[in-house]
Amino acid sequence: MLNVVESYNNYCDWFVIGNHGAIADNDPDEFDKRVKYCDLPANCAILHTIVDLTGVAHALLARGYALTRADMQHITPYLTQHIEFYGQYTLDMTPTVVFQ
Repeated sequence: MLNVVESYNNYCDWFVIGNHGAIADNDPDEFDKRVKYCDLPANCAILHTIVDLTGVAHALLARGYALTRADMQHITPYLTQHIEFYGQYTLDMTPTVVFQ
């Protein structure tokens, strides 16, 4: 079980920007920042990865591949290769009229 916790912490540390994730003091606001700016994005990425992996597993099953519990035990949601850390984001800044 310790490996699972260490894997999660390493994954969260991958998302940290600045100060290598170290919290300088015991200020509760600093702990809140850690949750907001590290754990939350990491959990969102984990959820997205699980959704993607589930889709792949269903596609393999639909094609007739046999997936066993042993196969699935080797899959981890802590993947980073598919994440563009500084990805390109396009914002549509066209004003919209809400009320007329």
